[in-house]
Amino acid sequence: MVLTKALLFTTYFSENVIKDFMNAPANLLVVCATPVGVPKAWTETQPRKDSHEFIVYAHFEEK
Repeated sequence: MVLTKALLFTTYFSENVIKDFMNAPANLLVVCATPVGVPKAWTETQPRKDSHEFIVYAHFEEK
């Protein structure tokens, strides 16, 4: 879910919702659906972290 929120363009839709919207027969299996369009309003983006908050510089010590 973190990745989907970060990308801002990936959303999960249940199979039944897609089938109802597309008027698809019950014997079909929905594998993938990609919504295409522009949202009515953009959500406010969260502030970015500084790189030192998530980059870790680590290494193995020599034997």
